[in-house]
Parts: sequence; C-alpha cells; structure tokens
Amino acid sequence: MVAQELNFGRAAERLNMTQPPLSRQIQQLEKTLGLRLLDRDRRGVVLTEAGSAFLPEAIHLLKSGEAAAEAAQHAFRGDAGRVAIGHSVSYAFVPDLVAAAAARLPDVRIALEELLVDEQLERLRGGRIDLALIPMAPDLPDLSSVPVLREPFLAALPAGHRLAQGEEVSLQDLDGEPLIMFPPGAEGHYHQMLTAMFAGRGVAPRYVQFIRHLHSILALVNLGAGHALVPASAARMAYPEVVFRPLSPAGCALAELHLVWRRADEKDNPVVNEMRRFILSQARA
Repeated sequence: MVAQELNFGRAAERLNMTQPPLSRQIQQLEKTLGLRLLDRDRRGVVLTEAGSAFLPEAIHLLKSGEAAAEAAQHAFRGDAGRVAIGHSVSYAFVPDLVAAAAARLPDVRIALEELLVDEQLERLRGGRIDLALIPMAPDLPDLSSVPVLREPFLAALPAGHRLAQGEEVSLQDLDGEPLIMFPPGAEGHYHQMLTAMFAGRGVAPRYVQFIRHLHSILALVNLGAGHALVPASAARMAYPEVVFRPLSPAGCALAELHLVWRRADEKDNPVVNEMRRFILSQARA
C-alpha cells in the first residue's frame, strides 16, 4: 500500500491503521532483508531499485497465500477436488450428471470409469474410485447405497417390424420373437430379472444375442437383428431405424441405478460427500 500511495499517511489511512506502526513494519521488513526498500524525505516516498524489484514478488506472495487459503477452504467445504465415479451401464443419467456438475461444481473434476459391477465394488472398497453407480444395492457392511434412478424398460424395435406399428408392446407379443438380451453370469442382474419376468408369464422369446452395452444392443436392433428391452433413458440414443414402445402391463420391468459409497468417507472426505449430496439432489430433481 505504501508503494502504491508513495505516502505513509495515505497508506495508513487506507489500511485503517495509524502511521507509526506502519512505519515500524516497513523498517522491520527492511531490517530482515538487510536493505532499503523505500527512500523517504519531506517531499514523499520513492521506491529504491531493490524496492521496485521486491514489490511484484511481494504481491505474488500475497496472492499465492490467498489462493492457498481459498484452496484449503474449498477442500474443506468439498466444492473442489477430484472424484472418481464408476459406472457400468450407459444411462443418460451419467452424462446429464457430469454436465450439471460442471455448471454447479466447476472446481470438482469428475473422472468417469466404465467398469463391471464387481470391478466397481472392488475398486470402491480399495479406495481406487470414490463412488459407484450400479444396477443393484450391494450387501456389504462397509458400503452404503441409495437408489438414484428408477425407470421402466421399453421395447426397442426395428422400425419396419409389425410390433412397431402399435402404441405399446405386450410381453405376450414377444413370445417366439428374436430378442437381444443382456448377458447372464456375474454381471447378469438385468438378464436374471427379465428372464424371470418372461418365465413367470409363460413367454419364451428367442434369444439371438447376449450383449452388455446398450449402444451395441441398439445398433443390432437398428440393423434388424432382433428386438430388445432397454431402460427408458436409452431412448435418448438416436438410431434411425429403432423405435421405442412402452411395455404392457405397465411397470412390469423396472431398471434401477444405485449410488454406492464407502461409509468411512461420510466422516473424512468432504469432496466425495459434496458430490454424493449433489448426485442425490440431481436424482430428486
């Protein structure tokens, strides 16, 4: 402030202090450095050559100190940092979430990792990712979860097929029809749910392919290779020869997405907690 005003009286006034302690602070700084920063006379104050060199560095140090304090405060509040999020199925919810977070939490960097469900849980428990988005709630004592998405399955049909001409598709309509299905096995949550639904209603589709990724499933439907049942948000993936129809009876098949986190993070990881709260707010919205 003295360097800006070149006058101790005006500098002290702008700093809301009296002139003597300000003069003492400058003298102490000069003593510490072992050189004069200012030349003083009755006409005013001028910077010495050393003072002119020291001034921009001093300003830089002050700004760095302020930036460090601000960074620490952001980290404490949880609105800055990095959060690694695992996901296994390409829901529209995930890209929508990233876009919303970029607008609301611009200093939080989201690192997305597409992983199988078991891989997500393993990495989450090992601290290699911070949050997981999976289609079922895990039963593990060190993890907590909450559903963030629940939506119906739709029938994805080749545009030229007779079933695409109606307003909806009943499960019985799919009896004997070629169906592209989610794969069985350890990752087969949707496979188990849908095949059990068909069996309970005496419907036997003809499974022609077992595919995990939604975009690959819809690409095959687009080529006329069969029908598919997909979560409703998959309808946002535009394929020119694919039409989507609701299933009858309504609500016969529901897709879920669960947010999973380490219970230990609830106490000591502000940025993960803030992202978790943000994801829950987006889910409610």
